[in-house]
Amino acid sequence: MYKQVDTRWKKNTTDAQTKKKVYNFCSVEKLNNDLKEDMAILEKVQKNLENYLNMKKTNFARLYFLSDDELLKILSNTKDPRNIND
Repeated sequence: MYKQVDTRWKKNTTDAQTKKKVYNFCSVEKLNNDLKEDMAILEKVQKNLENYLNMKKTNFARLYFLSDDELLKILSNTKDPRNIND
């Protein structure tokens, strides 16, 4: 899901750079629809991430003392535990 949003974002920013007038770029109805759809997808991704972190906190009670950012950092560095202390 996120990859779709990322790809479309890169395409839109490239299109914005090629057009010289902001009005011409922003007046395209498809852009508005794409941005609304991307926001809905990102909200879904955020909700799924929150659910995942809450599941981890439920399974390991000591994780409740960590913020979501700290927990994400720990989970993303599990292959190299030396990075956790940064």
